[in-house]
Amino acid sequence: VCGSIFEPLSENDRFDVVFWNWPFNHTNKPLEELDAHERTLFDPGYQLIETYIRESHQHLKDTGRLFIVFSNKLGHPGKLHELVAKYGY
Repeated sequence: VCGSIFEPLSENDRFDVVFWNWPFNHTNKPLEELDAHERTLFDPGYQLIETYIRESHQHLKDTGRLFIVFSNKLGHPGKLHELVAKYGY
């Protein structure tokens, strides 16, 4: 399934595993100022990953698992940990 985060899914779509090769690199440049190439690398303020984490509960089965790719060197681990805790992971 391809689309913007969970946009192409119906409310009833549930999965055992959800994986996103997310653009985890940190930048202070606003999302709307990124070009198409930069959007494959950066998620300013971690807006996209917050949507992914927040909305994932409605698309995972009860025993489902949520996965992402991350780098402690290029990403912002403190912000990621904050979001994970905020949404109960």
